[in-house]
Amino acid sequence: MVAQTQIGSTYQVVQFPLVGTDYGNSNGTLHVPGESGIADYAAPAGGWIIGLSGATNADLTTGTITHQPTIDGSLCPAFDADAALIYTGQQTAYHMQDAGEALYRFEAGERIGVAYQASDTLNPTTVDGAVMVIALLDEVRY
Repeated sequence: MVAQTQIGSTYQVVQFPLVGTDYGNSNGTLHVPGESGIADYAAPAGGWIIGLSGATNADLTTGTITHQPTIDGSLCPAFDADAALIYTGQQTAYHMQDAGEALYRFEAGERIGVAYQASDTLNPTTVDGAVMVIALLDEVRY
């Protein structure tokens, strides 16, 4: 019998989309699209967060919205010198950030989400947003 050598990867990239509506001037959590009562996803396997991408439906003329990933409800620590944040504010409605493995590790079943904080007075207060948490699963066997 001939032995077969694995030539593919057992890592799998997954995305966890989360949205928020009418941020106002408050802090809170984003939710699963179409499910305003569900604030996070259960990870299907262990892995780590490798990046974030976010957007709002309008540029802010005042204020800033800060998005930060959570694992089991706890805010993630700093990526490098910067916090694990997406600043969606006055400059542009789009932003992304990448991350490394060490600080963003999660296990199967842990919940992945995004918290946000509004600073100063947001204008418009009716702004909606979306953040994609991008993760690499490393316990996938196929």
